Amino acid sequence: MTPNKTRFSFKAVFAKLPRGAPISARTLYEAGFGRSHPAWLSRHGWLTRLGRDAYLLPGDRMTREGALGYLAARIAGFHVGGAAALAWPDLPPGGVLTLWSGEPARLPAWFVGAFPASLQTTAIFSAGLPEGRGLLTRFGPGGEFAVSGSERAMLEYLSDVGRTVEPAAARARAMSFVAMDEALLDDLLAHTVRIKVVRLAHVLAKEAGLPWLPIAERHSRRIGGARRWIARTRSGDRLELKRPRD
Repeated sequence: MTPNKTRFSFKAVFAKLPRGAPISARTLYEAGFGRSHPAWLSRHGWLTRLGRDAYLLPGDRMTREGALGYLAARIAGFHVGGAAALAWPDLPPGGVLTLWSGEPARLPAWFVGAFPASLQTTAIFSAGLPEGRGLLTRFGPGGEFAVSGSERAMLEYLSDVGRTVEPAAARARAMSFVAMDEALLDDLLAHTVRIKVVRLAHVLAKEAGLPWLPIAERHSRRIGGARRWIARTRSGDRLELKRPRD
């Protein structure tokens, strides 16, 4: 059914909606449209349908921050993490958005088509870590979303060593991890459950002479496990991480 044009103007309603971000059917309902109107509006060119429950206003251009805000409202624990968070907001040309979530989810085709991205649910922290610890809130036209701060982003990045990150690349990047909030890093490491991540933090801090070496060494002793942690990377390199001597 066609919206009743005598009750409200399309232009007046659209003017109140955010630009640069996907719009959900619920947002349209709250603006005054009926249940059948999103489909009608997209068929008649008043909206561009991106995918399921995602629309753009006429002539609008989706922004990265707008799209991230839209997804953050729909995926639990969703945030920019790892390598992308370390470079935020200036990703290198061709850089992939490394995204994390607290539950299995699939990124919409319209999103990855516009912004190459990966999404993972790797659990590197215990359930005891307070929600949002180490995350920074950022705002876009689609709402707020989270980006890992340097301390959390580094640990997420280290969890990808041997998979999407080569050990040599992590070593080359070590000096960028100098300025850390040591109290926050201590807390995050205390809740880190992946032996590889803790051991790598210790090895890199020791090799680069980073100021938070004592913290990493203490947690590398704490986490236990075998004295020698060995894995083989996707490129075939052998990754060997030793537990500090007591």
